[in-house]
Amino acid sequence: MTLKEFRESLGWTQRDLANMLDCDAITVSRWERGLHKPSAGYLVMLDSLLPPRSKELEWLREEKA
Repeated sequence: MTLKEFRESLGWTQRDLANMLDCDAITVSRWERGLHKPSAGYLVMLDSLLPPRSKELEWLREEKA
């Protein structure tokens, strides 16, 4: 499952997620399109925001490894 699929399954917009992370929607869009990867700090925040099944997000798991 991708970040976009997961975000949409929760009914969140890119702006919603960006507001939760204190970044902008453009940043979230870049992560979703694979143009950039979240820094370690954002990975920690994403991990705390998303439900436990977020561990299924391949890119998130790879970044933390």
